[in-house]
Amino acid sequence: MGQIQHKCSNCNTGKSDIVFVIDSSVSVGKYLNKSTDFLLGVITGLEIGNTAFRVALMTYSFDLNVQFAFDRYTSKTLLLGAIHGVAAQSGVTFTAKALHGAEELCRNSSRQDVYKIIVLISDGLSTDRIDAIRFATRYRKSKILFIVTVGIGNNIAHTELLNIASETEVPLMLPPSPGDMIDTIRILSMHPSCSKCKISSTTDVLILLDTKLKHQLSIDVTMEIALKLKASAKDTQVGVITFSNATTYYLNLSSISDSVMASIQSVSESHAEPRVYSALEYVSSEGFATRRGGRLNSRKLIIIVSSGNWTNLAEVKKKIRTLKQQNIRVSTVIIGEYSEYETVKPLLDDPYYAFYVGDSTQTEVLQSFPSLATYTKCGN
Repeated sequence: MGQIQHKCSNCNTGKSDIVFVIDSSVSVGKYLNKSTDFLLGVITGLEIGNTAFRVALMTYSFDLNVQFAFDRYTSKTLLLGAIHGVAAQSGVTFTAKALHGAEELCRNSSRQDVYKIIVLISDGLSTDRIDAIRFATRYRKSKILFIVTVGIGNNIAHTELLNIASETEVPLMLPPSPGDMIDTIRILSMHPSCSKCKISSTTDVLILLDTKLKHQLSIDVTMEIALKLKASAKDTQVGVITFSNATTYYLNLSSISDSVMASIQSVSESHAEPRVYSALEYVSSEGFATRRGGRLNSRKLIIIVSSGNWTNLAEVKKKIRTLKQQNIRVSTVIIGEYSEYETVKPLLDDPYYAFYVGDSTQTEVLQSFPSLATYTKCGN
């Protein structure tokens, strides 16, 4: 694919050819409605037409099916109607085959003077994982064709999705948020000289640290999260709240310094039962207060690092839903027993935000957290 020559003639919309590739295999099939709802939300927020965005759609499991190509629908109304008709397929998950087919469609059927974007919607549990990552590596640093991954399913293989996504200043592994996807498409579709869309990492992250079980691993995980955020999300602040049978604001929100890292290492162990609901109640009222270093213009993210051995699960789920309504996202890193991870996961707004670390050899998944703290903001 050659270089794109168009100038910054329309920073209000941008234009690109986007092929959405939906995993409809056994592991994701029951989430197909969620995938199509996500896609409908994205399309609704984009300008569709020959002078703006064009959309193609593929579904895959064992086989790859082209539902429609770029030139089929130039009317948003007809396009939205076509998405409603997508059906699930049974079979395994050949993601490499799907990516190859999407790339071929971009090469043969896309407009020559626009950016090309492949949006892979999957749980990341590919049958051909090595081949999928190897294929995606060809476009890891491409300036013309971008691969964006969106995690939808019951169990999300974040590491695979992260390794498939292209490398740009803005993370291209995304949660299933239509708003974030729309802004990401816009910034990828605009000439680099356009300033309408900005990359931001203005995020306040509160780590709720369960101090009871597997204490050293919990400390190591918290340290690793902070280091990843420090390296890749420069304007992100981190604070630490410890909890067991009592909740303590251990570290106020601040930039991630050596002293912050040293303080995390010094958290004391407790033998009391963790009361996560009380900790979330405390965060709701005090966690992001300006006196604690909270910023009014920041995104808010809670990361619970815990064994997951919680009580009052129905109340915890309700509180997490309430926090979402306050624009505070809750994520978990469950340490140790996988059964506890499976218990905690349904409490969250979406399985995408559930992470599991069984032991010190399984921390690679923590590379995903900078993608939750860095995002695109497009003005009106």
